[in-house]
Amino acid sequence: MSDHSEPIKYLRVFGAMAVIGGAMRIGGNSITWRANDPVLETYAASIDLLLIFALSALFFQYAARLGVVGLIGYIMSVSGLAIITGPDGVFHGFDIYQTGVVIIGAGLVFLSAALFMSGVARLAAFAWIGAALAQIAGWSLGAPVAGFLAAGVLFGLGFVFAGLTLLRH
Repeated sequence: MSDHSEPIKYLRVFGAMAVIGGAMRIGGNSITWRANDPVLETYAASIDLLLIFALSALFFQYAARLGVVGLIGYIMSVSGLAIITGPDGVFHGFDIYQTGVVIIGAGLVFLSAALFMSGVARLAAFAWIGAALAQIAGWSLGAPVAGFLAAGVLFGLGFVFAGLTLLRH
């Protein structure tokens, strides 16, 4: 005999993952990052995995409402997160981390557009679009570090909001 409440319980677990991963990303702004530090690499990989699971739950919960634009955003965002979860460095002239960040940001803009159009998780969408704009503004104004820090807070906040949306089920 199946328990129909099980999927709701699982959705709440993924919602908690989103909140925890988003909070960890925000907290990561206060850490001095050092390349190849196993503790920091584990911390960063944990965040990335939590966010991949969170995006998957958010997308699949609302997939029917998010359409092709949401699907494109989901695939791009998760792909970007997967890229940055692996080893950093340069591959065929491409900075792996920076490439992944651009893919994540573009994907979240698509996903946010779909969320807005469907009326779902609008606070998460606002935060994710704000993160992309903060990053662009930072580079445009010659303050890439400030843009990265602001974008990181908004990015993490978007996941906290997405998690709260999932926890409401």
